[in-house]
Amino acid sequence: MIFQFLQKNNEQISAEIASKIKPFEFFDDYLSFGYYPYFLEGKDDYFNRLNETLNMILEVELPMLRGLEIAYIPRIKKLLAVIGESAPFIPNITQLAAKIGISRQTLLIYLKYLEDAKLINQLYKKSRGLSVLEKPEKILMENTNLIELFNGEKRQYR
Repeated sequence: MIFQFLQKNNEQISAEIASKIKPFEFFDDYLSFGYYPYFLEGKDDYFNRLNETLNMILEVELPMLRGLEIAYIPRIKKLLAVIGESAPFIPNITQLAAKIGISRQTLLIYLKYLEDAKLINQLYKKSRGLSVLEKPEKILMENTNLIELFNGEKRQYR
């Protein structure tokens, strides 16, 4: 019954809501500060908290849950910074692996770990099936707040 009412009167209801609420007024702030709940504590400390979260994922969770070698964490951070600074990132997996100092297969596995941790998204060409060892066409940060962390004027991810 409610669904039918909403369906029948959707334009009127939308217009009434839009006259009272201006969501695009806050959209730019959302792109920079709105994805994680840290914004509730204030914008001043937002990127420090986000940085702490990334470090927790990389330095604690991935080694414990995925067996990521701790020695490679600085390289994984460098990889994230490269992706964050140039998203959408079109990877040359072989060159990137050589630059980071790991094998191509290990890099693809680490990219999968970062995707599972919801730090990046990998886009693939339409093909017969996806494999963890298949090269992604593009790599994107999982959300715009992560992009802002890597590209902000005064912030530098370390």
